[in-house]
Amino acid sequence: MYIYILVLIGVLVFMGIKILSPRKVAVVLRLGNANRIIREGLNFTIPFIEWTRSQSLALMNLDVAVDGITEDNVKTTV
Repeated sequence: MYIYILVLIGVLVFMGIKILSPRKVAVVLRLGNANRIIREGLNFTIPFIEWTRSQSLALMNLDVAVDGITEDNVKTTV
């Protein structure tokens, strides 16, 4: 009987551990409302009450072409 309780507690603790990699954050939702923001590393949540939604903070490079005209009326593209 005690072994079942220990296994249940172990599973609940395992479900509550959240490990985030660098350049990621997560919003913790408690019963549907935003509660806090967790950052990289080891974090703990309450199973079945709190959910997480993660977001990457990695930089994305975008190619942007800028056209311009200088003071001496020369067209340039940067």
